[in-house]
Amino acid sequence: MDLLPIDMSVAFTAYLDGTYEPFHQFVNDSRTFIVLGKVPQPKTALFVLAPDTGAVHLMTPPDGTPEKLHSSYATFVEFLYRFAQFIEADEDLETRPARAEELERDLKAIDATPFDNEESPWNNAIRFLKTKFPLH
Repeated sequence: MDLLPIDMSVAFTAYLDGTYEPFHQFVNDSRTFIVLGKVPQPKTALFVLAPDTGAVHLMTPPDGTPEKLHSSYATFVEFLYRFAQFIEADEDLETRPARAEELERDLKAIDATPFDNEESPWNNAIRFLKTKFPLH
């Protein structure tokens, strides 16, 4: 597994196909943000870092409203790492829903903020992982 997972089809990808590239900086409402990646297709929302606070937000630039997703960059990276481990170890469709429940509990203990919005990428990913749809 890479140090920082760059593509997890259920939640995140650093493969950007438009105006922004990873680590691109832009200003929104006098605040600077750094692009980290995006929500996989078909959405266009980006994961962005606010260097003034260290929080990770979800937003659609250039003029979308930033929605705080993670309290820190560290928890964002931990979520990516935990999801990548889950996907890499996924072999049994029968046990996946229970493992997804455990993953959700663990992630909420790390940072509950991403689960505040029912339509957040992490809530959507967890809902998907609770199904028995093949990941590979």
